[in-house]
Amino acid sequence: MLSIFFYINFLLFGSIVHPYYDFRKVSGSDSFYEALVANLFSPGRGLFIYSPIFIFSIYGIYLKKKMEKLSVFDYAIFSIVILHWILVSRNLNWWGGHSYGYRLLSDTIPFFVYYLIFSVQYIDKRTILYGFCFISFLISFYMKF
Repeated sequence: MLSIFFYINFLLFGSIVHPYYDFRKVSGSDSFYEALVANLFSPGRGLFIYSPIFIFSIYGIYLKKKMEKLSVFDYAIFSIVILHWILVSRNLNWWGGHSYGYRLLSDTIPFFVYYLIFSVQYIDKRTILYGFCFISFLISFYMKF
């Protein structure tokens, strides 16, 4: 079955894999630093624009560091998120084409949720921070549905 896949790709594209998966696309672009910021805060692609609840994931990392509860697992998760963000930003098509939201960073959502659980667990329900967390959750929910 895999040989059929490779054969069709070779007939259509002259390579055994689709050009979409070409590693040379992540060789970097002139707009790398722009892409780093835009992938997080751009009105068209920004992770924290379309899901502001994930800002509290950063707060969760801060809390774990402050409480000295960071483990090797936490450093591994954080490294995965950072490396994925850099890889997406180095892509020549860093904006992800014609789509809605942060399509290329969507693979990092489970990692952000992991830290989000920790931060929400320690936010006092009587503080203004809890209100901001709830509002950012509603905005994130509305933006996705």
